[in-house]
Amino acid sequence: MKKSLPVVKVMFAAIMTLLALFSIETFFQKELKLTFKATYHNIIKVEVKYPDSKNTILVYDVQHHPEKITAIVNDINIQSYKSWIRANGGKETGGVVGISLYDNTNQSVASFSLSPDMLLERGENYRQLGVSGFYKPINLKEYPALQGVWCNPINTGTYNSLVRNKLC
Repeated sequence: MKKSLPVVKVMFAAIMTLLALFSIETFFQKELKLTFKATYHNIIKVEVKYPDSKNTILVYDVQHHPEKITAIVNDINIQSYKSWIRANGGKETGGVVGISLYDNTNQSVASFSLSPDMLLERGENYRQLGVSGFYKPINLKEYPALQGVWCNPINTGTYNSLVRNKLC
């Protein structure tokens, strides 16, 4: 009886080790899949919402602003090849600019929050409180189209005017 006890302990330890390794491997595989974003194609409309200007929404469509749409989508697509960090909740700052992309079926395919130092791709739940999604720290000066969205004269307010002096 005493000889079988160490065998049981060794087997138990081996099974627990395998389960732990499997869990860790699965976790990292999932995170790698989730932290690299897809690129967006066939975008026909971009909506930009400025929070401090009575919720002004600018709409760029492919008929009137094809270069603007291409530039904004390209600046966002460049981020796709870099790691993104999962945001599981928290409060989104009030000074962000919302960017929504619509495909050729006029369905929203992605929604982003833009601030001078971050681009957040919003998940299913994109309320101000409890925002979820993926974010990428950015230097807005490196992305002219996104900087142009941020530096639009419509984007006013105390927070934005303080940051505007550095970026625009």
